[in-house]
Amino acid sequence: MIRPITIILALILTFGGALSQPRVTGSDANQRREKLRTILQIQDLRSGRNALLRQYLYDRDTVVRLRATLAYGSLQDTTAIPDLLNNLVNAPTAVQKAAAFAIGQTAASLGQKSLEELEHDLLWVRLDRTAARARLIEELGKFGTEKGLTDLVLRLGTGRVRERAPILMSIARFAIRKVRTTEATRLALESLLDPATATWNAAYA
Repeated sequence: MIRPITIILALILTFGGALSQPRVTGSDANQRREKLRTILQIQDLRSGRNALLRQYLYDRDTVVRLRATLAYGSLQDTTAIPDLLNNLVNAPTAVQKAAAFAIGQTAASLGQKSLEELEHDLLWVRLDRTAARARLIEELGKFGTEKGLTDLVLRLGTGRVRERAPILMSIARFAIRKVRTTEATRLALESLLDPATATWNAAYA
């Protein structure tokens, strides 16, 4: 069985942009090391509702903030979603991308009403405010409802060509969960026939 620590280390490589910040030394380096060790311990124990981990989501050290955010992607604690929504728009870019990932991993556990409210907020409010736009579009496919898929195609289906790849990946993830609409299928087929957007993403969708 793959341990949570192994998973978070793999995710750190994916969202490693924050690690390019200036190297810390002295007491700051010691503090970072202790905080990162604590995050791994909390995650390994599956202690999602941990006040200290929640606090690290707002840490002044971007590396700590990034890894705490990724940890919630593994723990899938729905009570942390408001904090993840904050990090989706009010954090360095790498942390915003990690927050989009963590929301994608967690939101499926919400009740129907909360899920619908969340996807509406993400699609119609936060999508234009986050630097993790492409990542968020993809992540919506992991948990969105049929209404969310309809809104996704309505809002973005005729938009920028460069966003077509994450939209198609999202449509594919919806389809894997047996959430499909005529409009989404049409968009995938049109993209497959269009030389400007005919990529493996279109074929996959």
